[in-house]
Amino acid sequence: MKKGHPLLIDLLIVCLIAACTRTNSSAPVVPSLPSSIRPVLSPFEVTVLNRAPNSAGISWTASSNHTTSDTVKYKIVLNGITVDSNLLKLTDTLLHLIADSVYTGRVFAYTSPKDTISAPFTLDRVDGYVFFGDNGNMFNGYDPFTGVRLWNTLFPQNTITYPMVPVISHDTVFAYNPSGGLWSFNAKTGIVIWGGNAPYLPQNDYLNGGPTYDNGTLYASLYSGVYAVESATGRPRWHYTPTGMSGLNYTVTFPVTAGGKVFVGGNDGAHYMAALNTADGTVAWRFPLTSQISPGPVLVNNTVIFGTYEAKFYALDQSTGQQVWMRDLSAAYNNLDGALPPVVAGNLVIVFHGNEGLYALDSKTGSTVWLNKDMQGVVLSSPAAGNGMVYCSSLTGSSDYKSRLFALNANTGQLVWSTMSTSSSLGNFVLVNDRLYMRGYSGIVIYDALKGSYINSYSFFNGAGSFCMQVKGQNYYPSESGMVQ
Repeated sequence: MKKGHPLLIDLLIVCLIAACTRTNSSAPVVPSLPSSIRPVLSPFEVTVLNRAPNSAGISWTASSNHTTSDTVKYKIVLNGITVDSNLLKLTDTLLHLIADSVYTGRVFAYTSPKDTISAPFTLDRVDGYVFFGDNGNMFNGYDPFTGVRLWNTLFPQNTITYPMVPVISHDTVFAYNPSGGLWSFNAKTGIVIWGGNAPYLPQNDYLNGGPTYDNGTLYASLYSGVYAVESATGRPRWHYTPTGMSGLNYTVTFPVTAGGKVFVGGNDGAHYMAALNTADGTVAWRFPLTSQISPGPVLVNNTVIFGTYEAKFYALDQSTGQQVWMRDLSAAYNNLDGALPPVVAGNLVIVFHGNEGLYALDSKTGSTVWLNKDMQGVVLSSPAAGNGMVYCSSLTGSSDYKSRLFALNANTGQLVWSTMSTSSSLGNFVLVNDRLYMRGYSGIVIYDALKGSYINSYSFFNGAGSFCMQVKGQNYYPSESGMVQ
């Protein structure tokens, strides 16, 4: 066989290579998947709309069929069990749930047993409670997000007045009712653990602001003195009675604790602030005052800060009781100034002066940082602080007795927002992240703490007393409680 010319062969090879490389090298050819292995249904997502104690609402985006016009249906599987199927809608309500259980679920989209796709979701346990007593002899636990009652328990004895601010320790909530004494409830169920008559706190006495909990002990400041009781049993540990003129022995502040001391103020013929040793109730130090002390002190920078009804504000060293500073705003006081507990906002202490407005004092020196004179008049309760703001409310002066809610910049005192409330009175502020819960005329009112917009309100037949909250294991209290420190 005759061989070809080498140059001609090389030329043919070059031409063949050029022909094979004339495709677009930047866009490689990807062969199409056979329709038999392509996903028939498109992915989708599930959203949990709400979680109530015994139910939950979910919704999901639509899944579409790539290959046919068959109708897509949905079924819901919860903890491995099908709870609903043949659904055409994109939402469902799940019933018969347990409040304290976590559920793992999936929504399945399908057109046939073979053509199916799913998306997961999780239902967390109901992890929020509002605790309060009402005027119908009941102590209550409510869901703060839905207003659904989780439980209510009848005080075993006839009680006709609102209990003071409750206090929480883990899964136990404690409440004192002036007509029924101190009680301990299971926070999840409302079952009574202990309570009532002696050897617990006395009945027909007046508790100042609610008990305070610290390291297994409850401290309660009543007119008859300060009591320390074991939180597990309610058994008394010690009782401090002010000594002085007969008929004038009483304490008037709620207790606050720090560094092995409990701080209270009162009158035993002379007005005073005192520190008691938490171990045995003995007096560590006592500071004399010239007028009645405000309902509650606050603790900041190793000082205890409080006001008096003549609008004098003091900072005392927690360890020694020595005066660190005193601010006298009594020049224009109206006998109510200083009657509200101060509120701590960072390094500032917020105090109310009815004739002048809302003051922010430097917690280290007592000097004025700002004064907002728009807050003159009737402030309905002690302010609350958080999110870089100070929240307060006041009566509008109109004939319908409506109140206005304010948020001020905590650093400057400038107005951030204000809104007319839906309730004739707003107080007992409890700030939970970006939600502001308040006790209204007949229940609880909720506002967006950042924007001032109304969110919801829950009315209760017998009203609502002072309340506290627990959300995701964190406890929240109003400024009228010794637990706000």
